[in-house]
Amino acid sequence: MYYVGVILLLLTNSVSGFVLRPLSLPQRTSRIRSSSDSLTTPVRGSTSEETEKSSPSASTEEDLDPENLPLWAQDLDYPPTEIEGNCERAADAVIRALDDGHILTEVQFPMFPPKEQASLDATTLFLRSIQLATKVAKEITQKRKVRVCVLTSNEFEFNTALGKFGPALGNPYPNVTVAPMQRTYGETQGGFDNVVGWLQSNIFNFLGDPVYMEGYDLYIFSLIETRSVKNIRFWHEQDPTKPIVFCNTDLERYRGNIGIVQDCPYEMHYEFLCRVMPVYNVISQQFVETIKNRLSPFFYQGIFYKNYPRGWQTFIDLGDDRIRRVDVGKDKPNFLDMEDKFSEILGVQRSADDKKMRRGPLMWLVGADKDKFDKELEVSQNYRS
Repeated sequence: MYYVGVILLLLTNSVSGFVLRPLSLPQRTSRIRSSSDSLTTPVRGSTSEETEKSSPSASTEEDLDPENLPLWAQDLDYPPTEIEGNCERAADAVIRALDDGHILTEVQFPMFPPKEQASLDATTLFLRSIQLATKVAKEITQKRKVRVCVLTSNEFEFNTALGKFGPALGNPYPNVTVAPMQRTYGETQGGFDNVVGWLQSNIFNFLGDPVYMEGYDLYIFSLIETRSVKNIRFWHEQDPTKPIVFCNTDLERYRGNIGIVQDCPYEMHYEFLCRVMPVYNVISQQFVETIKNRLSPFFYQGIFYKNYPRGWQTFIDLGDDRIRRVDVGKDKPNFLDMEDKFSEILGVQRSADDKKMRRGPLMWLVGADKDKFDKELEVSQNYRS
């Protein structure tokens, strides 16, 4: 028993030596609030003033010439203090990108605080994604005279959302429509008199085919399935001049599946997805280090933030409701490179085995997939920016 007590004491001391609390995305657990289940809950405004007061100055800004700052390094801001504060910022970023001629854009931000989101089922996440996508659409229509259509992957998802939000789902806000991208055939089109047609419609292709909806100025796709990407490409090909927004679709994970999953061919990236520009992103990533001469792993968290036309900003959680900007760049950062910078800032001496392990393939993480694709085959490199 004596030896067991000594071992437990050593383990306790090693764990309590230096631990950072997990970061609540984007900064504070207590300040991140979820909206009610109502689809038409007003979007809370969110400013960065309080965040800026508690955030040290950026270390990388010193490397830039203050008299001749590039556009991506001007007027740097901070992630909003509330999750729903992302909706207005995302809409503004989309509008700025559209004004600059970018038709295919992506916005990605947290739907729930990370601790809460990890335990939620797929249906809850889907319903929340629709709720936030419609709010982004509302913000766009309030700033521009356009008609926006928010699309679910199929009728099954649409009916699930309809059961949650009620008839208001179809037109939750003025000039905003929610509809399914794929539609089933029904009896009149594939009835029992045509056995082959009925089997095709209801068994082999029970989700239906994409049916393009005309009469809208902008389309938003939310939390899509992997097999739905080809349908979005079909949608874009019907009218390449109509803007499309990928809203919380987790395209990085899709790119990670390319070449591994059957529905994710390389051609989809080279010919289509590489053209999608990330214009508003708030991505939190927890890192874990195995440190030499230390029994317990070391956890810390970083934030990768972009608000077009600004570049990518990287922050690290310092604890006590403080974040620090550690990098600003024009292109999407690589998690592995930023991990080295985080370790340097925190004074972490990483073991040789840990460094070797970290150089393994992290295919779906931000920027880690860049070397996976051949630049010569990409019709665009917007996704790298």
